[in-house]
Amino acid sequence: MGLIDGLVVASNQSGERKRLLQHTHPTYDLYRDLWQVGLDAYDGTGGFLTGAHLWAFPRETGDDYAKRKHHARYHNYAETLIDIYLRHLTTDVERETSDSALKDWWMDVDGRGTPILSFLQGALGQALAAGHAGVLVDKAPTAPTGPSQAEDPERPFLVVLPPTSILDWRVDRRGLAAVKVTEATPARGLDEVDDPEKTGWLLWDRQQWARFDDSGSLSARGVHKLGVVPVEILRPKPSRQHPFIGKALITPSVIQALYNRASEEDVVLRDQAFSLFVVQVPTEATADDIELVRRSLAEGVGTSTVTIIKGTADFKTANMETAAAIRANQQYLIAEIYRMAHLRFQRESLEAESAEAVRLQRQDLDQTLRSLAELLHDFELAIARRYYDWQTPGGQGQAAFDRAKVEVRYPTEFTMPDLEAELANWASAIALQLGETATKEIRKRAVFVLLPDLAPETMGAITREIDSAKAGDGLASNANDLRQQAVQRLQARGIQVAGAEAA
Repeated sequence: MGLIDGLVVASNQSGERKRLLQHTHPTYDLYRDLWQVGLDAYDGTGGFLTGAHLWAFPRETGDDYAKRKHHARYHNYAETLIDIYLRHLTTDVERETSDSALKDWWMDVDGRGTPILSFLQGALGQALAAGHAGVLVDKAPTAPTGPSQAEDPERPFLVVLPPTSILDWRVDRRGLAAVKVTEATPARGLDEVDDPEKTGWLLWDRQQWARFDDSGSLSARGVHKLGVVPVEILRPKPSRQHPFIGKALITPSVIQALYNRASEEDVVLRDQAFSLFVVQVPTEATADDIELVRRSLAEGVGTSTVTIIKGTADFKTANMETAAAIRANQQYLIAEIYRMAHLRFQRESLEAESAEAVRLQRQDLDQTLRSLAELLHDFELAIARRYYDWQTPGGQGQAAFDRAKVEVRYPTEFTMPDLEAELANWASAIALQLGETATKEIRKRAVFVLLPDLAPETMGAITREIDSAKAGDGLASNANDLRQQAVQRLQARGIQVAGAEAA
């Protein structure tokens, strides 16, 4: 008996089946809001677009809160950092197979023209943002009725499952045993009003699948005979406590805190950081006297917004320490966000950090990228195995996978290519004849990057040598020198250059 049979046979007349369908895993209930914040942060949508992720102030009125949400601004550091990871991990990926059908499928894995690399970039982006994401390897049970190749019964297709859509799951010693996901209702005509609250459910176990509409009625079911649940979970940083979920690259609550600091800074600058015009009136002044002062100011100074007290007329400037403290906290949170991504946001100078600290930071980032590359390699091979499970049912999927000789190679080195590119830029800068001062600074920076683990006294000696070097001591070569050296190299190979003197 499959793990979803109980839902299939449950009565829907009393609402029992829908109640069971709406049940969610306790871990889902605990993390769901955090996952949504992470996904919203990556795309800059949801509560970061509407302002719903702002925390209300104590004693803040509804109108003031609505005003803050309307004016809220979001700086998308999450997208910037996650995209850096995606670029490093998905550059120069190589795939090989002896199966031409698999090669064709790699060019369109979702039936909508998306190649495998682009699809995995989208899935990994969600997994880094929220901690994990699922990929369903499905196959249409009936003949195609539309232009989408996702309806082709001869071709499996992939579907990304955001963590917020995976409502419940069961895991045993063999891995994933059953899963329940929520899915949008089928597309309707433009003349119908879309209802985002109407979602259905899709359930899988190792023997069968079943689909239910928004009312809980069974709309379709079938036996897939795969022996596995065709859902792979991508977890860049697996959770230590939960075998199904992972940890986000950047803690979503920190991103939300930064979003709130920006709003708080705007409130201070917009509503509290202006000087007040204070005017003295006698202690025995009446309301008519005060109104006369206001009218006089409006006619002469151009403002009637004043604070009237006993004392001399003066401007009272707001205390800006609050704004400065909020801004400092924003800088701290931004630095923390970058630190979580194993990157540095800023530093005062190259000498501000020890060589050992720089080396460890590089190693940390490089090891993180390597582990993610290994994860993507294994994940993509798992997707290929599910592809062959569908194409060769009856337990022959692994044999078909072996015959296809599938090989996937992700990059394993991440520091050196960047370093080589940086060195090339430095060499180009030196060749531009930027001058003695600029050339010396470039060379200092190159030494610091190339030899980060030098002892401080050795680094100091090298720096002094660079500072004491003269322009003629090889700091830079002019264009004529470079041209003459090129001629000499050609002549050394027996190539005569017109207009050049014999060597």
